[in-house]
Amino acid sequence: MSHGSGDTAYGWLSALLPGISETSGCDSRGATLTAAGNAAFPGLTDANVDSNAGPCHSHFEGDFGGLTTLAIDADGLSYIIGGGADTVIQCGRDGQPPCKTPEPEVFHLLGIGLLGMVLSLRRRFPSIKVMP
Repeated sequence: MSHGSGDTAYGWLSALLPGISETSGCDSRGATLTAAGNAAFPGLTDANVDSNAGPCHSHFEGDFGGLTTLAIDADGLSYIIGGGADTVIQCGRDGQPPCKTPEPEVFHLLGIGLLGMVLSLRRRFPSIKVMP
């Protein structure tokens, strides 16, 4: 639910969904659940998400990735978004950040760590042969 008051409330969101933004402005008077919202929350009514529930301060725009609009405000702006239990937010998917590859230094550190482990085991168990 977009209930922030400016850019700082959801600064982390673009790390998960680079195409999405949270934008000021929302009118909860007359807000309604979408068909997806009714399916996600079968016991919820429009009165649970409109001005009876309180004001809204912002809405979501852009590419929601695998998420969908569950409720819109009086102007048709998305202010509640979500997905089903099978929704996965993961790098490399449409509307989501590319997967990062480890920096080359990580491989060197991994090699040094593995070598240290082998030498430690060899010291503790001298009968272990590293190479024939």
